[in-house]
Amino acid sequence: MSGTEIVSMPAMSMTYPVLFWLKGADATTDNTHSHTRQKAGFLAYAHAPKGQDFDRWQSSLGISTLYAPGNTWPQFSKAVQEGYASACGKNVQIDVVQDAADHRVLHLRCGKDEHQEGYLYLGVLKSTFVTVYQGWRNASPADAERYRTAALQGVERIRLEPGMNVLPMP
Repeated sequence: MSGTEIVSMPAMSMTYPVLFWLKGADATTDNTHSHTRQKAGFLAYAHAPKGQDFDRWQSSLGISTLYAPGNTWPQFSKAVQEGYASACGKNVQIDVVQDAADHRVLHLRCGKDEHQEGYLYLGVLKSTFVTVYQGWRNASPADAERYRTAALQGVERIRLEPGMNVLPMP
């Protein structure tokens, strides 16, 4: 299995990391399951290990894209960050790991009883906005450290490149 996968979206293609929790003999997508949602201008899908459902996942990789001409990068970045903070409630910590003109990486931690942690990549190319979330819940200290390392290495491999062209219909 290579270290990345590729998906095509409106006006671009994205190279993103493989599932960070897989290692050794388990490093195959046969050991995961996926869920996809799609509507005009929006695509989202999530991966979780087999045996975990999407409401109670312990490890997850989620990707979403939004084709939104007329929206700005600062608006998108702020809205996504506020959405994650709201979902976490009072016990949230968000640290900026990288901040560039076309992408941002956040380290997110939240929860008291159910500790959740992860890395969120936000990116933009033309009018397409992207999020890649690699998260885990209630991991042992050793697994959490392994996940942090793998997730950060994965973030470094994310690439947004011009791809498909989307033309508005008359």
